[in-house]
Amino acid sequence: MKKYVAILLSVVFIVLVFAGCGADKTVPSKSSHTADDFQITVSADDTVYKKSELSENKPFKVTGEIKYLGDEAVTIYHGDPVFVIGLDGLKTKDGADYTSAVQNDILKSTEILPGETLTFEWTGEADYENIGGFDKGTYTVNAFYNFRIGEDGERVSGSFEIPLTIE
Repeated sequence: MKKYVAILLSVVFIVLVFAGCGADKTVPSKSSHTADDFQITVSADDTVYKKSELSENKPFKVTGEIKYLGDEAVTIYHGDPVFVIGLDGLKTKDGADYTSAVQNDILKSTEILPGETLTFEWTGEADYENIGGFDKGTYTVNAFYNFRIGEDGERVSGSFEIPLTIE
């Protein structure tokens, strides 16, 4: 009898595991964390797109935000742009790897007031045009930021990854 109960419980467990595999596969489309006096957030309008619905003028929308939580204005020093967003896994039509996210080394400075948010948007329009569209597949949106508080101050940097699927 104990043997049958053990077998029954095993079968129930396996059924529950497989039932969970078909459950909601939603992936986070917004992620945030705090570094020093800054709240950094990246969000995507969606993480699954139909290839037939993408166009040069309407690919994706991913937004990066750096919100200053401090009490006094500060100047940050950074490359251009301070928040870089791009899509990893892209290939050109001839099969070569395509780099989507690029940050210029030019040192810039930006004054940020208390409560102010710097917003950066990536739509993929230039990438879509440069490689002639996006193929079906799974990609990763990479978003990273890197800046110093004050000219010789503390470095604030980090990154986010959001999986993106084109069906």
